[in-house]
Amino acid sequence: MSSQRPLVIAAAAFGALALLGAGIWLGRASSAAAEKPMSTEREAAYRRLIDEANARIARQNQMLAAASRPEGPKAQPGIDANAAAAAAYRRAPGARLSRPPELVSYRGLPAYEVVLDRGTVYVDASTSEVLHDGTTPADDGSAAPLALNGKRKSKHHEDHDDHEDDDD
Repeated sequence: MSSQRPLVIAAAAFGALALLGAGIWLGRASSAAAEKPMSTEREAAYRRLIDEANARIARQNQMLAAASRPEGPKAQPGIDANAAAAAAYRRAPGARLSRPPELVSYRGLPAYEVVLDRGTVYVDASTSEVLHDGTTPADDGSAAPLALNGKRKSKHHEDHDDHEDDDD
């Protein structure tokens, strides 16, 4: 049996190496199988986080878009259209009203847009301060402004209901 002893030892060593190799191979195969579901779970978790972040960004973009939309005048005007027209006439004496003053938003402030025959004047609806004067100077200054009722205002005498002309 002495001649077979080296063969038995070699066979045993070879078997041990084979078992060791098989164990390593099975271990790697099982860990790879275990890693695959784990990486799929991890990928799904990342996907959920990305989707949540995208949803938050979309909501914030909607809020920014809503906040940047221009809105009409919010406050009730402190002056009326007649006072706005009077403020515009002070800036452009002799100008005529092209249409009734209209309440608008001028650079975020409630204002009256007073369109005159010589340009447009924007008057703050709260304070009657002129925000923008887009009028041009009169040629000779002789034109009398129109009141809101369409009658011309006289430079030399005021309209009174009890006053009559003596031209008869």
